[in-house]
Amino acid sequence: MLRCLSFLPPLRLVRDRYTTPVCLRLFSFRPDITDGPTEKQQIAARDWLAGFGPHTIPKRFYEITYSRSSGPGGQNVNKVSTKATVRVQLDKLLPVVPDILHEHLKASRYYAARSNTLVIQADNSRKQAGNVEHCKSKLYELLLSAGKSVVRAEVSPEQIAKWKSQYVIALLAL
Repeated sequence: MLRCLSFLPPLRLVRDRYTTPVCLRLFSFRPDITDGPTEKQQIAARDWLAGFGPHTIPKRFYEITYSRSSGPGGQNVNKVSTKATVRVQLDKLLPVVPDILHEHLKASRYYAARSNTLVIQADNSRKQAGNVEHCKSKLYELLLSAGKSVVRAEVSPEQIAKWKSQYVIALLAL
């Protein structure tokens, strides 16, 4: 038995207790409860999402450029600039969007870090207007998915009452 104890790592004195380095590594992290969004942020984001629609994004937040598209289409592709590129300056957009959505937008596949913009392209249609609408719908879907992934659904009072009754029944069963 003494031989087995000799293979254990040396104990360290931490806060008046002796612990092994393994225990220190395993239990040293304490998650901070304030890391998540606050209730005020949740309510503000929920209200913003309720009033948000596909046509509520002002034109001053983005700029549209057109370029020649690639792929099938014959001579039309070579002559007409139908591919639409929408660049959304995050410096203009983020003050309007709730704070808890910012990180999700910066983690999106459309984010260009060097220019701090969202770059959305579409060349699905043979018409410029169709491609611009497709870009706008992608931007709308991005903002909506960011909101749905971060904002918790509001819990109704009936649901809370149901959970409380189930909790009481579970306690009585013990």
